[in-house]
Amino acid sequence: MGIADEDHELLGTNFKPSTTRHKQQELENWLLQKITPKIHFQFLEFEMEDKPFVILEISAANHTPVQFDGVEFIRVGSYTKNLKTIQQKNVNYGGRLIVCRLSSKWRQKIKVRNRY
Repeated sequence: MGIADEDHELLGTNFKPSTTRHKQQELENWLLQKITPKIHFQFLEFEMEDKPFVILEISAANHTPVQFDGVEFIRVGSYTKNLKTIQQKNVNYGGRLIVCRLSSKWRQKIKVRNRY
């Protein structure tokens, strides 16, 4: 979070997952309650060019789509779509789920301030 969609300019962000709450509950705890199956995720807070950034790193789901609040979602390009809607359109993904992972190259470039 903190990068412009259009030209990828480094903007920084005011979002601080380590202090963010949802309905008086810590964000990470609230998300853990809403996600099924329980998959590992973590927020990486760091600075680059003196600007704060956040990466949400999520482990790949195995054998079953991940549900948020009982609804299955999939990432298609820059959009998050309801998987049920896509399946109704008979879109064939060949049984594959493409997951973007944070490379070790990027891990070396960022100075992590907080890890969950």
